[in-house]
Amino acid sequence: MIRVRPRREIAAIACAGLALAACDPQLQMSGPRPTRQTIEGCEPAVAHLRKCCPSYEAYVSCEVLDNGTPDLTEKQSRCLLALDCPSIAKSVTTHSALCGVTLTGQKCAP
Repeated sequence: MIRVRPRREIAAIACAGLALAACDPQLQMSGPRPTRQTIEGCEPAVAHLRKCCPSYEAYVSCEVLDNGTPDLTEKQSRCLLALDCPSIAKSVTTHSALCGVTLTGQKCAP
């Protein structure tokens, strides 16, 4: 004799199976995890920018995922570190490119 399961029982079994599958890390990701790379020299460059423009409000990331485009490259970071504060302040307030990057903030002075 074949036993027919009620719909609620079938639904409960299916939900339990999905919950178990969600907890299995091998079933969650089918490809390689993205790698995160920190751009060398970026953090000191951002610190210098914030020192020169304490009220600079734009976010600058020093990390990039896989082959993404960084906010600042290593070369741009070195260039910013070499600049004086008046040059950085002028670039920020006039939205002009500096070291190959446009610093999109509007405020610079405290």
